[in-house]
Amino acid sequence: MRKFLGNLSWSFFGGIIAAGLFFIFITLSGRWLGPDGFGKFSLALSSSYFFSLLILFGFDTASIRWLSRKEVDLNGLYRFWKKILLISIPINIFMLYLFLPSMAAFLRVDVSVLAAGFFVGLFFAIRSIAEIILRGLQDFKFQSKLKFIESATVLVLALVCSIIFQWNYFFVYLMILAIGYFLYSLFVFKNRMIVMGDDADNVGHLGVFNKSFYQYSIFAFIGGFSGILMSYSDKFFLNHFLSPGELGIYSAYYVSSALLANQLALLAINVIFPAAAMLDNITTAFRKLNKFFFLTALPVFGIVALFVAFSLFLFGGEYPIIPEILAIFSIYSVLLFYFSLIWWLIASQGVSGIRFTSLNGIISGFLMILGFYLLSDHLSIEISVFLIMMPVIYNICIANFVYARKRNS
Repeated sequence: MRKFLGNLSWSFFGGIIAAGLFFIFITLSGRWLGPDGFGKFSLALSSSYFFSLLILFGFDTASIRWLSRKEVDLNGLYRFWKKILLISIPINIFMLYLFLPSMAAFLRVDVSVLAAGFFVGLFFAIRSIAEIILRGLQDFKFQSKLKFIESATVLVLALVCSIIFQWNYFFVYLMILAIGYFLYSLFVFKNRMIVMGDDADNVGHLGVFNKSFYQYSIFAFIGGFSGILMSYSDKFFLNHFLSPGELGIYSAYYVSSALLANQLALLAINVIFPAAAMLDNITTAFRKLNKFFFLTALPVFGIVALFVAFSLFLFGGEYPIIPEILAIFSIYSVLLFYFSLIWWLIASQGVSGIRFTSLNGIISGFLMILGFYLLSDHLSIEISVFLIMMPVIYNICIANFVYARKRNS
């Protein structure tokens, strides 16, 4: 218990400082780029998560669970990832070369937006593997220090590029993010490879190359794809129907509200997911999480609303504070935080858990897309927020229905 609390404290305080620096970087980027440029920045950043998913193919989530349950050692998993990347990266580059113009035409975005997104996604994928290594070593102290170095480097480079060189272009800030991801990965691979080594045996006997691992990875990939549908596909739909400036304003509200929810959830998931993966029954944890949500929802809503309003003030006068939009984005943020925690809690329960989250995520994601399609002639920022809230509410309800029924059975 003492070790768990120590890991949680390092993850929390290190994550809070890093998130604060990253928040400053995002708001300054929006301020310097303006709504039009920030809209392109958001589109490229959204596409980067899709490209990183294609590179990792769900093996990252499976690796964390297998490491947490001691069903594989870190040395063997490192060798496994080297092989995966040597295959995955060239294939993705080749596919991008073939289909990039077609993708850009279909999504109605500039080729440069998707190309920049792929570049950032590549480094984000490598950073994700570095995160797996640190979680496997349970080196949360070193992880916290690296997050601070990463976010501080990104912020300093952004200040230099904007103030000194006046390079206020969306792809410049994306390249700065990629540099931050690169440095994070470099420090991990340089300083922690000594612990791991390169002479491990093949990991097949430890369980990685078995049916369960690949099943889990496939469902993790499906779940990751559904997460992208729910969290990032809205930008591409709105790019069709809103002006670039409106998309930039929407993105500023979205980033301000979702950033707080996601960062708080990630801080908890960083430690709680490996711990939950070792539980055979999450009924008690699920019940406590529900109680925590109902007790804190209203004060958290107030904190989020103040945070979003303050964020928009920092974004600048081109991003107006509209009370009704502020309110519904704040509600979305509270629900997103709760949803993220219960979703990862369920996903920690092996193939059955990840199957539940991935399939329901796909259903809810396509329901959201259907809503955007049916209401395309009437889209506004307010309607768009309700549409992205719909899959979150669906998944919260279905998760409580299924797990409440299990408790009562």
